[in-house]
Amino acid sequence: MHRYVGVHGYRYYDTDFLKSEVWPNIQSIVYCHDSYSCHKFPASHPFPTRREGAEHLGQVYDEFSIGRAPDERMVRKHPVNVKCTPQ
Repeated sequence: MHRYVGVHGYRYYDTDFLKSEVWPNIQSIVYCHDSYSCHKFPASHPFPTRREGAEHLGQVYDEFSIGRAPDERMVRKHPVNVKCTPQ
């Protein structure tokens, strides 16, 4: 994992590790919920619940339970894919 720290800065080292080391070993046996591109990837399936506001899995909150603003802006920027979420 140490070789991934610093590649894209601290924020993405875990994503780089998962993408290159974990995903190749599990991609044929996983079941992924995806609220944006559920029909694009083989292991992706529609998300089982509707998104409330800008809430999302893996959301980062501060000590006052407020979501991180840049992440929430990114989520709000992408329209809900009605094929991938219940309405």
